[in-house]
Amino acid sequence: MLTKEKSEEDIPIGASKLGGRPDLPKGMPWPYLNTPYSFIGQVNLADIEEAERYLLPKSGMLYFFLAAHNLFGRIGDYYNEQNARVFYVNDGIALERTDFPHDLNPNWIYRACEIKYSCEPNVPPVESSAAKSFGISLEDKYFIDKYWRFHKAFVERHCNADQFITKLMGYPDQYQADLQYQCDHESPLDWILLFQADSDYFKTNMMWGDYGRLYFLIRQQDLIEGLFDNSYVIYQC
Repeated sequence: MLTKEKSEEDIPIGASKLGGRPDLPKGMPWPYLNTPYSFIGQVNLADIEEAERYLLPKSGMLYFFLAAHNLFGRIGDYYNEQNARVFYVNDGIALERTDFPHDLNPNWIYRACEIKYSCEPNVPPVESSAAKSFGISLEDKYFIDKYWRFHKAFVERHCNADQFITKLMGYPDQYQADLQYQCDHESPLDWILLFQADSDYFKTNMMWGDYGRLYFLIRQQDLIEGLFDNSYVIYQC
């Protein structure tokens, strides 16, 4: 995903975007978890070439909300399964730009950016269950060093040079431990990345910890069945 600052008035209703005000179905209430969720972004799936290849619907809108007050408040509730609010709306439903609730903390309101899509090759991070499934063992220091060098060179050659990496699908650009294992110690390979949001502060006002990233993950079977509500969010920095 390539992001560009743009006045929200110049972003059409129903277009893909980060931040700003969401374009929700008419009459739909703003989602709450004790206090309002923060709106992270919306993805118009009709903009995604070969969406079905990624097990996504061919059209409709995918919304990402975050219980920012839970994750980044005074007492962090990092492992609450309701910290992510992800839902899908079918194409053809009338949408309207929805104003922020009066009780949404201004710290959790983000500036609007338009999104342009580009498809890039991707390989698993070194410390991941996906890499382990390919026979890459953390115990083999020599092989891990070679794979780390390969991964670094691959990213530099094939991926967007922007240091802020916001994207849909693919392997996560994680900062720390194995995200799949964090989701499920028993069956980590069941989990895949759905959406990654970076701390692109000067464009979006998004700052996850100390220039960290948000990762929305979902079980592959839930993705196939369209159960986006089962997404789980983790942040690393």
